[in-house]
Amino acid sequence: MPYNILGEAKLERLMHLTRRVHVSVTADSEFTVRGLSDAARREGTRLTVLVEFETGMGCCGVQSPQEAADLARIIVRSPGLHFGGLMTHPCNENTDPFVRKTKALLAADGIAVERVSAGGTTGMWQAHAHPEVTEYRAGMYVYGDRAMVESGAMQLEDCSLKLITTVVSRPRSGVSRRQKHKGMH
Repeated sequence: MPYNILGEAKLERLMHLTRRVHVSVTADSEFTVRGLSDAARREGTRLTVLVEFETGMGCCGVQSPQEAADLARIIVRSPGLHFGGLMTHPCNENTDPFVRKTKALLAADGIAVERVSAGGTTGMWQAHAHPEVTEYRAGMYVYGDRAMVESGAMQLEDCSLKLITTVVSRPRSGVSRRQKHKGMH
């Protein structure tokens, strides 16, 4: 699961899931690791945790190889957890250098990086260009959407579902979508 899992209710649901399937999760902070460790220890299980890292795209994750190595060491020392490697989204030109630097920092402690998971539909056709990546999460490419078409990753006819709609009303001209939906949650 490539998202931080926080809060007792979600952690409990995660532990129920671990009774049925093998699952690995990610963390990008010591706070998240502590919650995962406490939940796994109470459950009496060993949970695989990958360190989520950020490679310059403004997504979630630790910001430097040093932070990644430090968090990996915390996972290794945490009861009920197993350090499973590194994870990022999306994969880009910063991915491989980040991984190599993190591996070098962890090698000094004898900590192996078992898996490097990357993802993103738009970049899946370039996955072969990232030798450090051992697992690629292609995302929703089998369905397709407007964002995938706009990125050039697929054509409109490659999308598995098409919706044809008609705008039947507009509140008034000149009102932006953001203004129309302001306060509507």
